[in-house]
Amino acid sequence: MDHYASILSNLQEQKGMLQDIFNQAMPRFNNPVNLKRLIGLIDDENWSALDVDVKGQAFEGYSRLSTWATRLMKQTGANVTTVC
Repeated sequence: MDHYASILSNLQEQKGMLQDIFNQAMPRFNNPVNLKRLIGLIDDENWSALDVDVKGQAFEGYSRLSTWATRLMKQTGANVTTVC
């Protein structure tokens, strides 16, 4: 799990779109099996075959979800660890 946190930290330090995407990312996986399962699901997807609009919509949806969670945490002082 420390490796996962290290990767997120590295991505947060990148310039441009990578920094925008991972700027507020936090390692929230407590169980390595769940992380491995998620990575497998992501790897199985043929991302290059997706329409550009689909990828843009997915990014916009993630951005909205991240913004909502951040606002909720600020308003309530809560620590939102899972959204799904």
